[in-house]
Amino acid sequence: MVKFHSLLFFTMPNVNPMFYGESMFNKNGTHLIRAFKEKGFITAQCNNICGRELYDLEKKYNLNLDYEDFDHENIAMFCDPNYFKNESPYTAFIGPYALKRRCLYGKDTFEYVLEYGEKFWETYINDHKFLRLSFQDAHEGTLEVVKYLDVKLAKFLENFEKKKYLDDTAIFFVSDHGNNMIGFYNILQVEDYVLEKTLGTWFMILPKKNNVNEKNLEINQQRLVTPYDIHDTLLDMFGYRFEDKVYSRKGK
Repeated sequence: MVKFHSLLFFTMPNVNPMFYGESMFNKNGTHLIRAFKEKGFITAQCNNICGRELYDLEKKYNLNLDYEDFDHENIAMFCDPNYFKNESPYTAFIGPYALKRRCLYGKDTFEYVLEYGEKFWETYINDHKFLRLSFQDAHEGTLEVVKYLDVKLAKFLENFEKKKYLDDTAIFFVSDHGNNMIGFYNILQVEDYVLEKTLGTWFMILPKKNNVNEKNLEINQQRLVTPYDIHDTLLDMFGYRFEDKVYSRKGK
């Protein structure tokens, strides 16, 4: 979606509409995982940060929102004090916001995330399932750390394709915002930085067979869209109707 635009240039006001259909400033937003569970989906998530909703460290951002438990999750291991300091989570020297490669027991933390995702998928191979894998590796100003993820993520997707898991699977590859980390672009306030920090990423990989949404998606990729539209698109793809009252107030 070449015109996917974040609402603000930091995480909470963008992730909340994606998953709750509401911003952090409004009440009554319900996690869309509840809707998927109602449709019989088995749900799981893994984040390489010590937080179930990516920003649980600051409670004020989700006080108004109705969280829904995933059926399975792997979060606790990333609260390991060798990786994460609860008293100072944003340190530049250790953990998910560090300036250096994020490792735990000899492996990049994102490797545990990918391994968990593959194991979950194969455990429920014949079931409807929703999997959320989150990576904090782009939180670093030089963009060097995130490069370690590239090859492993590509292999993960190639393996899914080889095993034909993608024949009936929709993948949303999405970010909360664009490059907003402190670095040379930030210091110099170059035009690219000012533009990119609000331009998030939204790619979709959809099954080639029976894709009734193809023409509509081709049109919409040229329209200005926001995280609210991600929320409503996910619900629409899996059979919800407008009268079900699970859609956001601002998405399409």
